Amino acid sequence: MLILQPVICWEQIGLRAIKGGFMSCSVLLLALSLHLNTSVNYNEVHPGLGVECNTWSAGAYKNSIKENSVWAARRFKKDTLFLETGVVTGYDYKGKDVLPFLRAGVDLKYVDLFIVPGVELNRVIPVLGMQFKY
Repeated sequence: MLILQPVICWEQIGLRAIKGGFMSCSVLLLALSLHLNTSVNYNEVHPGLGVECNTWSAGAYKNSIKENSVWAARRFKKDTLFLETGVVTGYDYKGKDVLPFLRAGVDLKYVDLFIVPGVELNRVIPVLGMQFKY
């Protein structure tokens, strides 16, 4: 799952986020992906909607194989580096409807740069992404 997402802050949509306190939330809107070393022409524009609060996030989007996906994740962070793990639907790998995912990256305040392992024809391919947030 790749996400390049401009984000609207909760205050902009009439909800309250406590900055630096108990809860800090963002709305995630759009994803883009770049699949490397692939023989398949994947969808790399993913309209969607998601919410990120503190270390948890969830949402829905149009995935790389043009199916609808729903996802939920938890982020672990050390300084600007992060590791995010979760579950995602919509890929049907070996008959499984819900799959685990993992992404690692750098949080540059308003932009996350990350890499995700993808699976194509039983081999792992790198997938790069950039996620914008406000």
